[in-house]
Amino acid sequence: MGLAYYDGNGISKNYSKAYYWFQKAVGQGNNDAQIYLGNLMKIHVLIDSVRYPMIIKRTDEFQYREAAKLLNERLNVYRESYQDIGAIKQWAMTAYDFAFEAVTYKAKNDTKPYKDKLEELGKQLDEYLNQESDV
Repeated sequence: MGLAYYDGNGISKNYSKAYYWFQKAVGQGNNDAQIYLGNLMKIHVLIDSVRYPMIIKRTDEFQYREAAKLLNERLNVYRESYQDIGAIKQWAMTAYDFAFEAVTYKAKNDTKPYKDKLEELGKQLDEYLNQESDV
Protein backbone atom coordinates (compact mmCIF):
# COMPACT_ATOMS: atom_id res chain seq x y z
CA MET A 1 0.00 0.00 0.00
CA GLY A 2 2.88 2.36 0.81
CA LEU A 3 4.35 1.92 -2.66
CA ALA A 4 1.01 2.79 -4.30
CA TYR A 5 0.90 6.09 -2.40
CA TYR A 6 4.61 6.70 -3.01
CA ASP A 7 4.40 6.24 -6.79
CA GLY A 8 0.78 7.27 -7.29
CA ASN A 9 -0.14 3.92 -8.84
CA GLY A 10 -3.91 3.98 -9.24
CA ILE A 11 -4.25 6.65 -6.55
CA SER A 12 -2.98 10.17 -5.96
CA LYS A 13 0.56 10.45 -4.62
CA ASN A 14 0.50 11.02 -0.90
CA TYR A 15 3.84 10.82 0.90
CA SER A 16 2.22 11.10 4.34
CA LYS A 17 0.15 7.98 3.71
CA ALA A 18 3.12 6.23 2.08
CA TYR A 19 5.22 7.02 5.16
CA TYR A 20 2.55 5.55 7.41
CA TRP A 21 2.31 2.32 5.44
CA PHE A 22 6.07 1.97 5.06
CA GLN A 23 6.44 2.32 8.83
CA LYS A 24 3.90 -0.47 9.35
CA ALA A 25 5.71 -2.67 6.82
CA VAL A 26 9.10 -2.02 8.44
CA GLY A 27 7.57 -3.02 11.77
CA GLN A 28 6.68 -6.33 10.15
CA GLY A 29 10.26 -6.85 8.92
CA ASN A 30 9.91 -5.63 5.32
CA ASN A 31 13.41 -4.49 4.25
CA ASP A 32 12.23 -2.95 0.97
CA ALA A 33 9.88 -0.67 2.91
CA GLN A 34 12.88 0.52 4.96
CA ILE A 35 14.57 1.71 1.76
CA TYR A 36 11.51 3.69 0.68
CA LEU A 37 11.09 5.07 4.19
CA GLY A 38 14.68 6.30 3.98
CA ASN A 39 13.79 8.27 0.83
CA LEU A 40 11.17 10.26 2.73
CA MET A 41 11.63 12.89 5.40
CA LYS A 42 9.55 15.03 7.72
CA ILE A 43 10.04 18.77 7.47
CA HIS A 44 8.27 21.91 8.64
CA VAL A 45 7.88 24.94 6.42
CA LEU A 46 6.90 28.35 7.67
CA ILE A 47 4.26 30.04 5.53
CA ASP A 48 2.63 33.26 6.67
CA SER A 49 3.96 32.74 10.21
CA VAL A 50 2.34 29.30 10.45
CA ARG A 51 4.47 26.16 10.66
CA TYR A 52 3.25 23.35 8.37
CA PRO A 53 4.52 19.79 8.86
CA MET A 54 4.89 17.69 5.74
CA ILE A 55 6.46 14.49 4.54
CA ILE A 56 8.40 14.78 1.31
CA LYS A 57 11.01 13.00 -0.75
CA ARG A 58 14.49 13.87 0.51
CA THR A 59 15.50 14.88 -3.01
CA ASP A 60 12.73 17.51 -3.08
CA GLU A 61 13.60 19.31 0.16
CA PHE A 62 15.30 22.28 -1.49
CA GLN A 63 12.36 22.89 -3.83
CA TYR A 64 9.83 22.76 -0.98
CA ARG A 65 11.80 25.21 1.12
CA GLU A 66 12.36 27.55 -1.85
CA ALA A 67 8.64 27.40 -2.71
CA ALA A 68 7.71 28.39 0.85
CA LYS A 69 10.25 31.22 0.72
CA LEU A 70 8.90 32.48 -2.60
CA LEU A 71 5.31 32.28 -1.37
CA ASN A 72 6.16 34.33 1.72
CA GLU A 73 8.02 36.91 -0.38
CA ARG A 74 5.13 37.38 -2.82
CA LEU A 75 2.58 37.47 -0.06
CA ASN A 76 4.59 40.18 1.68
CA VAL A 77 4.71 42.23 -1.54
CA TYR A 78 0.90 42.18 -1.73
CA ARG A 79 0.63 42.96 1.99
CA GLU A 80 2.84 46.01 1.60
CA SER A 81 1.19 47.20 -1.60
CA TYR A 82 -2.44 46.53 -0.61
CA GLN A 83 -2.64 46.97 3.14
CA ASP A 84 -6.31 47.91 3.15
CA ILE A 85 -7.84 44.90 1.33
CA GLY A 86 -7.50 42.20 4.00
CA ALA A 87 -5.57 38.97 4.28
CA ILE A 88 -7.94 36.80 2.23
CA LYS A 89 -7.70 39.06 -0.79
CA GLN A 90 -3.92 39.33 -0.37
CA TRP A 91 -3.73 35.53 -0.42
CA ALA A 92 -6.05 35.40 -3.43
CA MET A 93 -3.88 37.88 -5.33
CA THR A 94 -0.77 35.89 -4.46
CA ALA A 95 -2.41 32.65 -5.64
CA TYR A 96 -3.56 34.36 -8.83
CA ASP A 97 -0.02 35.62 -9.42
CA PHE A 98 1.34 32.07 -9.19
CA ALA A 99 -1.45 30.69 -11.38
CA PHE A 100 -0.76 33.31 -14.04
CA GLU A 101 2.94 32.46 -13.93
CA ALA A 102 2.18 28.74 -14.28
CA VAL A 103 -0.10 29.32 -17.29
CA THR A 104 2.49 31.58 -18.92
CA TYR A 105 5.25 29.03 -18.30
CA LYS A 106 3.10 26.23 -19.70
CA ALA A 107 2.34 28.24 -22.86
CA LYS A 108 6.02 28.99 -23.39
CA ASN A 109 6.88 25.31 -23.05
CA ASP A 110 4.11 23.91 -25.22
CA THR A 111 5.94 21.60 -27.62
CA LYS A 112 2.85 20.39 -29.53
CA PRO A 113 3.20 22.90 -32.39
CA TYR A 114 6.83 21.85 -32.85
CA LYS A 115 5.98 18.16 -32.70
CA ASP A 116 3.24 18.68 -35.28
CA LYS A 117 5.63 20.55 -37.59
CA LEU A 118 8.29 17.86 -37.20
CA GLU A 119 5.74 15.19 -38.04
CA GLU A 120 4.67 17.14 -41.12
CA LEU A 121 8.29 17.60 -42.23
CA GLY A 122 8.96 13.91 -41.62
CA LYS A 123 6.06 12.96 -43.88
CA GLN A 124 7.28 15.35 -46.56
CA LEU A 125 10.78 13.89 -46.31
CA ASP A 126 9.41 10.35 -46.60
CA GLU A 127 7.42 11.34 -49.69
CA TYR A 128 10.48 12.96 -51.24
CA LEU A 129 12.70 9.96 -50.52
CA ASN A 130 10.06 7.58 -51.91
CA GLN A 131 9.88 9.65 -55.11
CA GLU A 132 13.68 9.59 -55.43
CA SER A 133 13.80 5.82 -54.98
CA ASP A 134 11.14 5.40 -57.70
CA VAL A 135 13.33 7.25 -60.24
